[in-house]
Amino acid sequence: MAVDLAALEKKLLDWVVEWNEGEYDGELDAGTDLFAAGVLDSMGFTGLIAYLEDEAGIEFDFEHAEEAGAVSLRALLAYCFPTADATDA
Repeated sequence: MAVDLAALEKKLLDWVVEWNEGEYDGELDAGTDLFAAGVLDSMGFTGLIAYLEDEAGIEFDFEHAEEAGAVSLRALLAYCFPTADATDA
């Protein structure tokens, strides 16, 4: 199943903005480290992953997730879709 990574990235970014309900006033894009910036906490991350799974029709591999490094939307998509062309996102 082909996934439109650009569209998925946009949906995830919209989800993060909605989750924050205007609480975060900094710059937010797909490269923002969501934990370091204080955009997401553990509950928000869990919600984001559930949303990602639903939207992309995948099951997130938590076992190796720490190897992905920083938690940004771009890093999450690269982790979930490692063979996707980088120009897709």
